[in-house]
Amino acid sequence: MVAKVGRREGRVMSQCAGIKRAGGRCEAVVSGQRTLCFMHDPANAEQRKRAASRGGKSKPNKELADVKRLISDLIGGVLKGTTNRGDAAVCGQLANTQLRAVAVELRVREQLELIERMEELEEIVERQRGA
Repeated sequence: MVAKVGRREGRVMSQCAGIKRAGGRCEAVVSGQRTLCFMHDPANAEQRKRAASRGGKSKPNKELADVKRLISDLIGGVLKGTTNRGDAAVCGQLANTQLRAVAVELRVREQLELIERMEELEEIVERQRGA
């Protein structure tokens, strides 16, 4: 069922019929004959998937490169004698903590992607059962 929410420039506006992950009704407004917004329309699944995979890659890659550069600088400084060994050791420990945080972030993103893919597959199965 699609709830009518009004008119805009002569077009009937409706509320998306999709259900959010938390179980509530999607609040996006759709126009014309559409019943689902971009995020819930199965026709857009591939496009959403590509955008999500691109969006999640830049930050961890930059963070990893920054940590690698820092470690290289610390090693070089210790070997040249320009960086205190104790300071370098503490910085190395902190860099390790940062690397672990990046790894956790990547695992969380992978889990969220898997959940999204499973939900899409479940929707497909439900539609096939109903057909």
